[in-house]
Amino acid sequence: MKFMQLTSPHNPRFRSAIKLRNSRERRHSGQFLIDGAREFIRAVQAGFEITEVYAPASTQPAQFFSTVCPELQAWSLSTSALWVALAEPLFKQLGYGDRVAECIAVGRAPTAKPITEDLGRNLLLAVVDGIEKPGNLGAILRTGLAAGIDAFWITDPVVDLFNPNVIRASTGGVFSTPIHILTPEEALHGLTDRNMQILAARVDAQHHYDEFDFTRPTAIVVGNEARGLSNIWDHPAIQPVSIPMAGGVDSLNVSVSAAILFYEARRQRVRSREGPDTVPAQEDRA
Repeated sequence: MKFMQLTSPHNPRFRSAIKLRNSRERRHSGQFLIDGAREFIRAVQAGFEITEVYAPASTQPAQFFSTVCPELQAWSLSTSALWVALAEPLFKQLGYGDRVAECIAVGRAPTAKPITEDLGRNLLLAVVDGIEKPGNLGAILRTGLAAGIDAFWITDPVVDLFNPNVIRASTGGVFSTPIHILTPEEALHGLTDRNMQILAARVDAQHHYDEFDFTRPTAIVVGNEARGLSNIWDHPAIQPVSIPMAGGVDSLNVSVSAAILFYEARRQRVRSREGPDTVPAQEDRA
């Protein structure tokens, strides 16, 4: 790992890093910022290319990788990434929100890959349509990863995938699960071609989500926070499902709705594997 120290806010490298807080610059450069050690570890372990690691000048790289990120010690000895020691005011300026990050890394977004999920598997997919809020998208990714979602198909996203709030809310889960960006038309055709059961969350659906069999190959579709699902998801091949609500509540946050559906799928699949009289394993209990 190479090393350099920066003290000037006018340094071009520092200015380039600051610009990555802007969505347009992230899309243009194909790079993004990773705030915090946990997210940094997950990005490296998932194979993302890291070009720079920023840290306070008081932080020594050898100590950092032996104590804060011991999982990455071997990586630190072989990588060509640059360690940038920043003066404390610069590190605070580069930071995001009120979270004190141990480090801030610059990652490179991967090129889009074709969908390769094994059709022979009993897939459980999540389709996230038109999500606008990065915190919601991050929470959906985090919950889906915990619940055993095999892959995410994100259609017409308003927020970019490597928005700092997506990374933070997913606790780095955005790096460690297969994600594909598609149009709704591409997603629908891909699901019907795979002969998958498609369950779409709608507040006005007549049938509740727990009336369906999630143990078969299934895609769970959730929509935009305000508008719900786009019209393309009103299709004969799609089963609309609702979540019952009491107390005068007529809707749930999209990440909460997704969590309910993901964990119903997990509950049914665990029970199907282990049998109805089996006590769930520790990780399956709340």
